[in-house]
Amino acid sequence: MLDFLATFMMKDPYFVFGRERSVDYALPWYLVGLSPWRLEAYRQLFSISGAFAAVAAAYSLTDMVHFYATRYCNPSRNIPWMYASAFGSFGEVFDRGLAGFWGSWWHQTFRQQFLGPAAFLLKKRVIRKGTAAGNLVALLSCFAMSGLLHGMGSLSAVPHTKLWRQPVFFLLQGIGMIVQQQLALLVKRVLPAASVPVRRAGNALFTLLWLYATAALFNDDMADMGLWLLEPVPFSVFRAAGFGFPGDAIWRWDSSYLFRWHSGRYWWQSGITI
Repeated sequence: MLDFLATFMMKDPYFVFGRERSVDYALPWYLVGLSPWRLEAYRQLFSISGAFAAVAAAYSLTDMVHFYATRYCNPSRNIPWMYASAFGSFGEVFDRGLAGFWGSWWHQTFRQQFLGPAAFLLKKRVIRKGTAAGNLVALLSCFAMSGLLHGMGSLSAVPHTKLWRQPVFFLLQGIGMIVQQQLALLVKRVLPAASVPVRRAGNALFTLLWLYATAALFNDDMADMGLWLLEPVPFSVFRAAGFGFPGDAIWRWDSSYLFRWHSGRYWWQSGITI
């Protein structure tokens, strides 16, 4: 999946140059006839698929290394079920909507860290558990932390980026949960007998529309940073099959992808490059 995405992302100038600079370059033939909203949907689908595949691959590789490294020295860790998937059940999106997307399906790597400010305020009795104010502070502080964390990637990028996009995107996800909750209460009053399939479809539809309306903030920042220019796999099957550009090398990793020693002018400028 990573190889497929990397091969075809490079054909779309958006993933190479970012949104603003990509308008100076021609689209590939299979994207030329798409309407603006379909082209946006295509780019959002590839962006979230790329993020999903990259995170899943990183977790799977780490789990595989841990599994085989502890096979003999720590057999108690040599149990497959201990290495769970990085992502939850997608059914949570149908059951809980946007809250299920971010709170259960998407990876929860930084869950405890993002909950830290709310847990501190709860411990100091600044907010109370279960209250509307407490829940609101916890919700928005979590997404504010996520926005700041992802914004650091934008800050440290070499190309010019807009630092406000990541925090705004993640805060909008918290706002989206509040909007969906209020809409659900309204629909419940209007259609009290709505069936479970109808409610699940409504949750999924709201999630899809909200992400479509807001995801450009996140995706544009990723593209502007040049994140998709990194080669995720050393060997490209799709380029070997002729789906890349003419002359594309099948072996994708050069010396810049390998660990090596860098000697700077001063000792603090020297070290192993990653």
